[in-house]
Amino acid sequence: MKAVVLAGGKGTRMSNVSEKQKVMLEAAGKPILGHNVELLKKHGITDIVFCVSHRKEEVENYFGDGEKFGVRIEYAVDNGMGTAGAVKRLDNKFKESFLVIYGDVYSELNLKDFFGFHKGKKGLASLAVHPNDHPHDSTIVVMDREKAITGFIECPKPGTKFVNMVSAACYALEPEALKHIPKNKKVDFARGLFPAMVKEGEKIYGYETQDYMKDIGTPERIGEVERHLRREAKA
Repeated sequence: MKAVVLAGGKGTRMSNVSEKQKVMLEAAGKPILGHNVELLKKHGITDIVFCVSHRKEEVENYFGDGEKFGVRIEYAVDNGMGTAGAVKRLDNKFKESFLVIYGDVYSELNLKDFFGFHKGKKGLASLAVHPNDHPHDSTIVVMDREKAITGFIECPKPGTKFVNMVSAACYALEPEALKHIPKNKKVDFARGLFPAMVKEGEKIYGYETQDYMKDIGTPERIGEVERHLRREAKA
């Protein structure tokens, strides 16, 4: 199985505390992107494509071809067409189910269980979803009893009723899902592709998990990851 890691974000909310590319910010002495590579390798996924853009040299210089990390890494330059648009350019690489993860999210997701859920549901896409402590700046996922996704609420306003279950920025996709991404148009997964697929009647599902995941989009959140890893090391 292949995995695509989206690693091109500028990290504007972190620019006042670090000059590093966001995915290269460290927790427990290792870049967040390095933790993601370890997660993929742990679950037997060693064929990886990094979608890079902003300060891509930092990523390329650190990881190289992936050999020293026990994986194989290719690079694709983000075309500025959104997260889904970046993956659309790679559609000739996918002949079977594949994963998409965001490089700026620290994750301990059980990828084998997640992928098993996806294959069992037989949909075009599955999203890892979980409760978090900042739902009001997240994408809320609305599901039915069968875990089929029926809608999304983007950054719910105060007073909006919702179940705190948000997209955890990890997706399992079938190659056919990429046919729903228009060419030469900026499209993101959470705000564009997945809502459009739901409207078109395609089956996509939410995999609920309590596994630890945290985006590192603010200094406070990367501090939380650092503290979590220290606790785990002492356990």
